[in-house]
Amino acid sequence: MANQTMNSSYLSGIIHNAPAGTNPYSSAVLALQKLEKPISYNIFRYVLALYGSIYAVVCLCCVGILITPFFQGKVGGAKHNWIVKRRYMVEHSTPYLIVNNGLMIGISYLIAGVLFQCYITQQFNTMDTDRQSFLVSWLDMFKLPGACATYIQAFTMLFISASNPSTGGTRKYFMSPAVFNFLLIGLPVLYSIVAIGLIAHKAILIQKSTISYEILITMLTDVAHLWDGGKKIPTDSQQGLLQAAFEIFMEDSSLKSRSAIRIGMLWAFADVPSILIYIGGVYALVTTAHHPFKRFRRESAEALTKAPRPGMFEKSPVKLDTEESRPLARSLKFLWLHYLAMSVALVWDLAAGMLFYVNRDNLKDTRLAPIFFIINLGTSGSTLLAIIILLARIVGDGKEPKNAADDENSEYRSGAYSEPKLVFDTEWSMETPKGGFERKD
Repeated sequence: MANQTMNSSYLSGIIHNAPAGTNPYSSAVLALQKLEKPISYNIFRYVLALYGSIYAVVCLCCVGILITPFFQGKVGGAKHNWIVKRRYMVEHSTPYLIVNNGLMIGISYLIAGVLFQCYITQQFNTMDTDRQSFLVSWLDMFKLPGACATYIQAFTMLFISASNPSTGGTRKYFMSPAVFNFLLIGLPVLYSIVAIGLIAHKAILIQKSTISYEILITMLTDVAHLWDGGKKIPTDSQQGLLQAAFEIFMEDSSLKSRSAIRIGMLWAFADVPSILIYIGGVYALVTTAHHPFKRFRRESAEALTKAPRPGMFEKSPVKLDTEESRPLARSLKFLWLHYLAMSVALVWDLAAGMLFYVNRDNLKDTRLAPIFFIINLGTSGSTLLAIIILLARIVGDGKEPKNAADDENSEYRSGAYSEPKLVFDTEWSMETPKGGFERKD
């Protein structure tokens, strides 16, 4: 096999090219230890500290997302103080299960932030050791909650928010409740099962690689002790055992790398659907909530061609005027920006996974270190921006009902209170049990 020939040549090259007067087997031990030693540069420590600070702020914002609705009172907190809602459509008796996206994002990224802090602690504790031998990297588990949460949020936005008639949506995103519920909940569960299985399999391979590495180092050390200035050359059988041990170690290392590649491909597969759904959802949100509509205005009685009958109109009539664009509400603007920032974060994460996580050999190439830093900084920064925007939206949603109530009370006290404005939009509710959409005129 080509790999085995190359591996044997690598070990033979270290032994035969050792400087004169030195123990070649001791040189082989030092070369292998240097190859396996974790990265411990100061710049790497600073980068980890920077990432840790960013995700510490993410954790604080997630805590704010989770606790803010409890301080917004009954009206303001009602928008976000729920976990799962059931929505019915007239064609189906089975409900659509809608998960609170804000709650999902807050909990998931809080867990992800904590896992990332565990990963940083893990890295700092092993930087000064000869070899990283932990079975499970917190970095592999760190991406799991975020991948599930972003998919659930993106999928809900596209197939529920964009098709909700209360925002002017259409039925073009419609699907049956069974399919919707499976894709919404079943697919993230499938991701979790596959990820846990791959991580567990990788842990087994890491353990095998550690055992084969220790056996190889022990054999090289024993031969080095027998060297005695070149007077005792290992026999052919000993050389064969060393070669076999080295090939087993390289094979185990190769299997470990392939396992990491499979995990990276899983996260890449999880990112791609979420990115596409986010892009489609952002487009659908803008086209449904920002669609053109006919503006209504009142004409004066003098502008009529025929004078109205006495008492026919107490006020001037309503006339359909030119077509205008409906501006997005403040909450929808923040939601749109949040979705956009989340999609950008996923794009950065996909690029990092394809370049570095899938091919971990690139991590040892110092020339790619600036690219690695920039891509991961883009992921962390975009994630933090998205979480901050979501927190600002939740805080603003709690202030709007209070401000509206204060304005109405002040108008009433000042005597400037007028009857409610004419509303031309029709509000639809999906909360009627098994009765389909309920229209409120």
